[in-house]
Amino acid sequence: MPLQLQILERIFDEGNDTPSKQKIKEITIQLGQHDQISETHVYNWFQNIRGYSKKQLTPTSKPEAETKVESPREKNIRVESVQVAQGHVHPQS
Repeated sequence: MPLQLQILERIFDEGNDTPSKQKIKEITIQLGQHDQISETHVYNWFQNIRGYSKKQLTPTSKPEAETKVESPREKNIRVESVQVAQGHVHPQS
């Protein structure tokens, strides 16, 4: 892994937020000792990694192991329960 990336990840892990404009300048100077980089690239990196990490923390769907699969019987019972609750069908005894 390139040294600049290691430095950026370490800084991100310490704060987990986009640094101030002054901090971006300081980081750019620090990274510039290893290779040329602009403040805009540093800022964009923090914005991108922050968005990516938020996306990873917000599950949009359940993992397959947690997904319950209904049997046809369970599905019929659930449908009948909804219909009874809505007054469409009278419960069978």
